[in-house]
Amino acid sequence: MSNAIAFLFLEGNNTACAVKSEFVTNTGDTWFTWEGGQSIAGLCDNNWHHLVFTYDQTNSTAKLYVDGVQNPNVKTWGTHGPLDLATSKISEYRVGAGPSTSYDSDDWLACTFKGSIDQFRLYSTVLTATEIQALFTAKK
Repeated sequence: MSNAIAFLFLEGNNTACAVKSEFVTNTGDTWFTWEGGQSIAGLCDNNWHHLVFTYDQTNSTAKLYVDGVQNPNVKTWGTHGPLDLATSKISEYRVGAGPSTSYDSDDWLACTFKGSIDQFRLYSTVLTATEIQALFTAKK
């Protein structure tokens, strides 16, 4: 394991881009994926897109929003509840790069994001669909 607590991957092309996210907690880990027949067409088109990933601890569900619109495929992590992350053990936070440092290798954990990220945010509460739509519309 890479000692990471979360991953978010975009894999594929403009016809079918898979979105994959993994969370590791004190009690286990799981992947939330939108791939195969649930891949997102048009996401890798070299244009700016607004992506929001939410996790609701009250029902252990993950939702993906693309350009202000919720993807219909909601993911569930059984009855996990709150993501109990060992925040005291977090020593760094990387956006756009894996946990490895050998960036010129073929190691999938070392590869870096090839694009631009603007206004990356983490919230301590689950945003509503209305709040997400408002952020997308205002491009904030």
